[in-house]
Amino acid sequence: MVLDVFKDVVHALEDVPYRKPRRPLSNLERIQECCRSLVLTDAQLHRMMIALERSMEEGLAKETGRS
Repeated sequence: MVLDVFKDVVHALEDVPYRKPRRPLSNLERIQECCRSLVLTDAQLHRMMIALERSMEEGLAKETGRS
């Protein structure tokens, strides 16, 4: 009976996903991990440049300027 329970527990553990423990990160790796979301692709940077340029042109236009 105890052996059957043990077998059931072991069988149930086979379905639990295993994550390899991570080694401690160096300072450089921690900084890179924090900054990863700030890295832009060329396409993203290009879209941002276009949006910024349009906003600046709109802000400098006579129609939107202060009198």
